[in-house]
Amino acid sequence: MKAFAQHQRWHAEAGGVLLGRHLLDSEDVVVDEVTTPQSTDRRGRFSFFRSRKHEYLARRKWQNEENTTAYLGLWHTHPEPDPTPSSVDRRDWAQAVAR
Repeated sequence: MKAFAQHQRWHAEAGGVLLGRHLLDSEDVVVDEVTTPQSTDRRGRFSFFRSRKHEYLARRKWQNEENTTAYLGLWHTHPEPDPTPSSVDRRDWAQAVAR
């Protein structure tokens, strides 16, 4: 994920999906894999729109791992050293928690 940090003005936001597992008898979660930006994503300096390709990759991983890989969440970069969630980020979090 560090490879997609926005250090230069021309770097676009990047993002993907977090995949992994919930450890038994624990509240711990392990991120085993992340999807990286896809050519079908829409990326701008201050925006990132994830394409359905990430869903396809996550589903394929889940099937290949005999339904043991869990979808853990989403990730994306921000063009600042100390990222501040946007109103879109906050709305997405609220919707995820409500589900």
